[in-house]
Amino acid sequence: MLYAEHDPDGRIVALTHIKKPGAVEVTAAMEVEVAAFLSNGNDSADPRWLLGVSDSMLIRAIEDLINLLIDKQIIRFTDLPLEVQRKITARRQIRQKLSSETLMVDDIL
Repeated sequence: MLYAEHDPDGRIVALTHIKKPGAVEVTAAMEVEVAAFLSNGNDSADPRWLLGVSDSMLIRAIEDLINLLIDKQIIRFTDLPLEVQRKITARRQIRQKLSSETLMVDDIL
């Protein structure tokens, strides 16, 4: 996951893979803001890297969409190809593990 730290005016001042106090998880809605931060306003960032960041956010949005469709019983999990089922299951397990670790850390703080 990618986290963004903001200044008092709400502008991104840092991106990190480590959740720090005050940092928020980067969402697809923040894509433009992240791209602007990474390019420093002068388009100097590697477009391939920016595309990779965008891909990560889009994958998360698609994953959430699939889960929503399953929850609303519009599609069944078993309707998905077996390889997709495996990937979704693996990501669910990873997210569950991260979620439980985050709760333990939050309890300590």
